[in-house]
Amino acid sequence: MALAALTAACTQESMQFEAAPGLQNRPTVNVELGFDESAVELGSEETRAFFGKPAGQGYQWIFEEGDKIGALLMDEWNGNGCGINNFTIKDYVHTNYAFIRETKDGETKWVTPAQAPVCEGNYFFYFPYNDTFNHRGYVGWDVNPVQPQYNENGELFQMQTVKENQKWIGYKYVGHELEGKVNKVNFDFVPLFAMPTFDIINKAGELTVNKLVVRATSNDDAEINPSGTHDLMATTMVLAPETGKFDQVNKTWESKNFAEHTSLMYKHAQRYTKFGEEDYVWPTGVDNADWSWNAKGKNLFPLNENHTSESIRKQAAYEYVADYSGVEGGYKVEQFGHIQALLVMPAGYYYWNQESGQTFEALIYVTTKQGDDYVVRIDLGRPQTQGATSGSNFDDVNSGAAPKFLAPGVNTKFLAEFDATAMQSYDITDFKVTSSADLAWVIKEAEANQGYYDLNITTSGKRVELNNDIYELLAARPKVRLHINGEITITADSDDAINKLYFDNDNMFTTLNINTPQVKKAEPIYAEGSDDIVGYSKVLGNCEINVAKSGALDTKTNGIDIVANVNNDGTVNAKNITGDVLNNGTLTADNIYGENELICEKDHCACSSENVKNHKVSVLNNNELTVKGTVQGDMCNWKKATVKTVKGQLRNMGTMTVNNAPNFSNKQSGTLTFAGSTDGIVSGEDGSENRGGKVIVSGSTKFYYFWNDGATVEVNADVTMVYQMKNYNDEHKSTAKIIVASNATLKGGKINNCAGAVIDVKGKLVDGIYNAGVINVIENGLVIADGIFDDKAGIIDVTKANAGTDSQAAKSFDTAMQFRYTVQGEKTAVDLEKALKARISAHNYGIEKSPVILIWDANSPAEFQGTQLSGTANVQYITFDRDLTINASTRFSEAKTIIVNKILTLGNGTEMGFNVGSAVVTINGTVKANNHSVLAPETAKYTGAGTFYAANATVKWGEYNWTGNRY
Repeated sequence: MALAALTAACTQESMQFEAAPGLQNRPTVNVELGFDESAVELGSEETRAFFGKPAGQGYQWIFEEGDKIGALLMDEWNGNGCGINNFTIKDYVHTNYAFIRETKDGETKWVTPAQAPVCEGNYFFYFPYNDTFNHRGYVGWDVNPVQPQYNENGELFQMQTVKENQKWIGYKYVGHELEGKVNKVNFDFVPLFAMPTFDIINKAGELTVNKLVVRATSNDDAEINPSGTHDLMATTMVLAPETGKFDQVNKTWESKNFAEHTSLMYKHAQRYTKFGEEDYVWPTGVDNADWSWNAKGKNLFPLNENHTSESIRKQAAYEYVADYSGVEGGYKVEQFGHIQALLVMPAGYYYWNQESGQTFEALIYVTTKQGDDYVVRIDLGRPQTQGATSGSNFDDVNSGAAPKFLAPGVNTKFLAEFDATAMQSYDITDFKVTSSADLAWVIKEAEANQGYYDLNITTSGKRVELNNDIYELLAARPKVRLHINGEITITADSDDAINKLYFDNDNMFTTLNINTPQVKKAEPIYAEGSDDIVGYSKVLGNCEINVAKSGALDTKTNGIDIVANVNNDGTVNAKNITGDVLNNGTLTADNIYGENELICEKDHCACSSENVKNHKVSVLNNNELTVKGTVQGDMCNWKKATVKTVKGQLRNMGTMTVNNAPNFSNKQSGTLTFAGSTDGIVSGEDGSENRGGKVIVSGSTKFYYFWNDGATVEVNADVTMVYQMKNYNDEHKSTAKIIVASNATLKGGKINNCAGAVIDVKGKLVDGIYNAGVINVIENGLVIADGIFDDKAGIIDVTKANAGTDSQAAKSFDTAMQFRYTVQGEKTAVDLEKALKARISAHNYGIEKSPVILIWDANSPAEFQGTQLSGTANVQYITFDRDLTINASTRFSEAKTIIVNKILTLGNGTEMGFNVGSAVVTINGTVKANNHSVLAPETAKYTGAGTFYAANATVKWGEYNWTGNRY
């Protein structure tokens, strides 16, 4: 089969396809595909595209009008012109062009829609076309591991699996030639997947064959790759030409014959069952926003939307099944007849090492003429003879040497034979279950043939379900007590299905997936080998529990304790849980006892789903969690949680209510509420912190250490600091703020309010208060400060304080503390002095006591009558932030700083005086000095860029030192 291309000269014709990123201005070429569509036999080397008729039977590949072949452009152009040297193969896809089969005047052609030109470059052609390939990633195809060996008419037909699963692919660089010449392009169109065949001679007598299973029995998490390691069997083939080193293939492509070509192609191709972890470098000229599956950090970018990391992981299989269940009358094989099967599997090396626990085996499910069911087990990994020679652990089979490389287009055969004794050598307890059908078969056999009470079954993979059929089987067989070593998913509708599983065997561990609502009951304990109940267990253990969104688990109703890790996406109502919890759904428990600890690097503590999987945190909540008692270990909350006590480290990034938490960190936008208790100590000696979030204290509480960094603390009940509280701004831009409610008291230890931080007090802030920031006394609030902090005199603002009769609204034992008041309705110095005395303690109020800051703001009176303040308030700092007229002489004797930011008007003959000769007067606004007005003394320093207006020459305003504007 060949591809013929009619090309134009290297041009930049407008394309009739939507341009993908990186294709702008690329050279284009007109292309036409032509095929020899004659019938061929499977394996023929004369033609590369085949869907043949082996042994005279089979399914003919017949093209029909309108069929499509896809063309995937997978390279990068350097922009320097035409020719293969200007294009570099890459691991991402630009196009998914369709070439459509159409016949006109007896001539069949494959052409693009409207015969539009396509880009010059490196193409991977595939059949059949898939219009869902519309992403910019790698290309992935998969096969169903359960493959029918019969057609729609119920006839035995091994080629049916080829019809349903096989894909074909080829490669060629499509370039240009001189104008007017035809570029004849040839490429091999080869099958994507390998097609091993199995030929097993039956020496046991007439049998009905139900299915043949090819299975890998090894570890859970590896991949099939060219280096030869083998664990899970892949179901997906990923085309990754750059990673697969196709550059080492394409230059010699046409010189290889079919077998060599195929071998090279698939030794370099990628077969995946999982994703790698290395970082991915985004292709030059391709914006990662245009990639539909943007997952930097993974090395696989699927083209098909159905090929995501999760879907490929789920599709990885422990077995492939040749299914004969649809053969009408059954697939009957006489004695000495041949059991035949054909499977479609990803190509590659299949390695096994029985000594290290890896095997590659076949299981043949058969029924005798007498109606008895058996399983024949054959080791495909080594030659065998009767009696388990050549190191095999399998008896009564005889097989040939097993191939290790499955190649597309190569008829790889596995040969073996067995006799009647092989059907008796496989004990039921050795059986490894990979599907629900297998589990049903074992349950029936256990009761019918073995009489087991305790049925211990190992499962592999994720396809074993306790569905309604399995539930009914177990419900009808109460003497069969099923233990699972491996993974099982409950999908049965009955909420009693979980009670058909037993968890009392310490030598077995179950990964329990719950997809429907389940209620766990006390588990009966039986005398060995009998149905006599000797007690009941109220523990669900020896397992890991995964509850899906559609699932629910109730262990609270019957008082069952969970001793297992719990991953919840649905609903859990539990008594006590001993284990780690990852909650993405709704979970309620009395107590959670986990022992794992948060791992912190500097100030950034690990708190994610991966940490739970790696056992680095006991409880991670991503949705809604309620624990009525204690979380013993460390906890992270990202969403909504209510917990009485967290004894380990608590990291909160969501909304959470807790009574007691010895070591907590409330971060980002988290809101953490302490319901508290009368004597509850809720923070430990390591220094609990609130960084960027909000902490609300709603119950009487004690803290050892508490750091509030750029965040908010609402004190709505009495809080006692045993050692130290720090309110400061460090990593966060927002202002650190503590709010003490009207009925609350914050006291004790040492409470440091740092520079730039704020405390609003409606209640009481007393005992151990050190201030370098701002403390606002509000309404009936009471503040008693011990002193300044960090050698910085803070401010106690009494503007919003109610007038008190005892003059004790604000007090500091260090008279360096500053008191601030924004003038309210006061128009005279008498009224102003009265207002200050009503709010500032006598300990601090006076000419030689704490400095006072006065501010006239937009809400202050516009006129001030003035009088002598000398010898009363120690007003040292005055700011005019509004237009103000002083109509009577006023002296602020101790004033050191006066700032005019608006318009200050001095009336006729008015004196604004102060005694500090070195005072600084800053005029940023405007001063209007009327006739005979005076500012004394004239030795003050005048500065600013404002404006000074003088009415006449008798105005005294330090004019000889003035550096601003004067008019």
